Amino acid sequence: MSSPEPTLPHLPSRRHFADAPPPAARKVYNLLPGALERRSGESEVSGLFSLSSARFPRKGPAIGDVGAAENLVFTVGHSNHSAEKFIRLLKGCGIEVVVDTRSRPYSAYAPHFDARALEAALSRDDIGYLFLGGELGGRPEGEHFYDAKGRVDYALVGRSRPFLDGISRLEREIRTHTVALLCSEEDPALCHRRLLVGRALEERGITLRHVRGDGSIQTEGEMDGGQPVLFPETEASPRKSIRSVSRRRRRPSSSER
Repeated sequence: MSSPEPTLPHLPSRRHFADAPPPAARKVYNLLPGALERRSGESEVSGLFSLSSARFPRKGPAIGDVGAAENLVFTVGHSNHSAEKFIRLLKGCGIEVVVDTRSRPYSAYAPHFDARALEAALSRDDIGYLFLGGELGGRPEGEHFYDAKGRVDYALVGRSRPFLDGISRLEREIRTHTVALLCSEEDPALCHRRLLVGRALEERGITLRHVRGDGSIQTEGEMDGGQPVLFPETEASPRKSIRSVSRRRRRPSSSER
């Protein structure tokens, strides 16, 4: 007498999966600023918070990613682009999370890049937004970061605890998502996202790729006319911002007068 055939477990139909709601984790980035409780030490700029617990699944490797995705980061400047063009630039590189490194995440000439408007536009295309301008911005709080001409001392900022905490937070994001560092300047050559944040990431073994306004992607070697070295070991002058960015210049010390 033959034994009865085993009963297979019931599997949900393809329609069941299609009708199922998306994972809740994907919605975390879409929360309005202030919806999450700010943790100790995180930045606050007019109600914006660093969303340290936000996560959603990776969608795959970014364009130009020939190795480990966790060792690659893009940078981009919003310039005077339309919101639609900016989103196209991000999608062209497979960007999953925009990390805002602006100290003041607002734009007088392009208000669609104000933090709240930008976050809303990104969320409609399933792109996350993370504000780290308090930690990684090019206009840090504290007069001791500025020289007598109002230029930022990048070397001093790079050793500060808030900056190092921000870099650690950024590294975690880079390991799990395709990230673009955002600032306002289209050209990264003179922007702190490259000269300050980018340098710190390079020192940690992370490769930079710069998204230009025409959709092209520049490597670090291409940034300096084909020179392979981003930051020479010996520099003729201290690392500082190219121009004065302080609204109130620091008074020179007695040794500087």
